[in-house]
Amino acid sequence: ATRDLKRGEVILHEPPLVTATMATLEQRVAALDEKTRKRLFSLCDWRAERAKTQKTALGVFQANGYPCPTAREPDAAGVFLKFSRFNHSCKPNAHHAWRKGERWIFATHDVKE
Repeated sequence: ATRDLKRGEVILHEPPLVTATMATLEQRVAALDEKTRKRLFSLCDWRAERAKTQKTALGVFQANGYPCPTAREPDAAGVFLKFSRFNHSCKPNAHHAWRKGERWIFATHDVKE
């Protein structure tokens, strides 16, 4: 943390760069403006990195996607510029949730800088 955080404090809330299902992924990525597409492909595609090949939308989604269910697309996933870069921890100090079309991260207990 770059500063002290109190339990329950919002650390981040962010809308997805794009949401899609497996059936709509290529179409949704193709419809992105250039700036958003560059942001999307700035994220990790570990399979492409390991194979030394070009990143794919599917690879980026598989490495960085999180559930973003809606009534119209209950199996949709989203990719987030900042949230997708958060690290996993076996002893987490934060919790994330999908609320109001955004991914939210909350401190689960006080965190020192």
